[in-house]
Amino acid sequence: MRKQEFIDALYEAGWEATSDAQWSGAEKLHAKIFPTVAMLEGERRELLEDGHMAGQADAGVDPSFYNAQRYAERVV
Repeated sequence: MRKQEFIDALYEAGWEATSDAQWSGAEKLHAKIFPTVAMLEGERRELLEDGHMAGQADAGVDPSFYNAQRYAERVV
């Protein structure tokens, strides 16, 4: 179960997130129950961030060949 599906199920069960501590607790519980999914989602997030940063020349980030190559190697 993906993290967002897990959080949606918590809401359906009556959970109310009233503080940041509850969010981090829900994320920790998800990682404990679904460690492989949590790991893959974390890796996916890193790849998306790398891909985004590799193309952000206007934001002051060097979209060099090295960054593009690093992103491509991680995707494969």
